[in-house]
Amino acid sequence: MCSTSPRTRSRLRQEKHRLRAYADALRASTPADEADEQQSRFAAEWTRRRAAGGAAQRRLAAADYWRRIPRPLVPGGLLAAFDAALPFELTVGQQLAGATIADALAATTR
Repeated sequence: MCSTSPRTRSRLRQEKHRLRAYADALRASTPADEADEQQSRFAAEWTRRRAAGGAAQRRLAAADYWRRIPRPLVPGGLLAAFDAALPFELTVGQQLAGATIADALAATTR
């Protein structure tokens, strides 16, 4: 069991990590005037937008990763089953467009 009191441990922790006392931290985070409040709002908005921008960049990186994976046409696969289930024959133009899309999906980007 530790022989120091909780207050002493708290004070030691504050000194070790250079933390402010709770009341001092509250005073420091309270804006002193209108300009200080505007600056605080600007800083908070900037931080929020930067975090959102980081999330957007992560989403773009994930999308870029998935674009790089080749998806070759599988004979007898899902596309063949879909085409067979159509109640009409595909025109030459539709078949050509499908082949062009299949080629693009089979190739990796970059």
